[in-house]
Amino acid sequence: MQLHDRITMVTRVCELALQGQGPEVQGAVLIDLVGMFFAGHHPALREELIEAFVKAMRELIPINEQILVERHGGIPEGWGKQ
Repeated sequence: MQLHDRITMVTRVCELALQGQGPEVQGAVLIDLVGMFFAGHHPALREELIEAFVKAMRELIPINEQILVERHGGIPEGWGKQ
């Protein structure tokens, strides 16, 4: 299985597990998982990895926002154009 396909599959499983849990639970789970991810790296590398992680996450926000808008049939009420 290609790396992209594995990423897509695991992402979908996580998405389904988080679906309907509400922002408090979703956020807490993601914070815990990301914390575990960084804890598994040498302390000397963590700050550099955190910066790269945040940069990549910021780049994915507009892409994922568009996916959600298309999936749910429009921009949520009160959002307006960002």
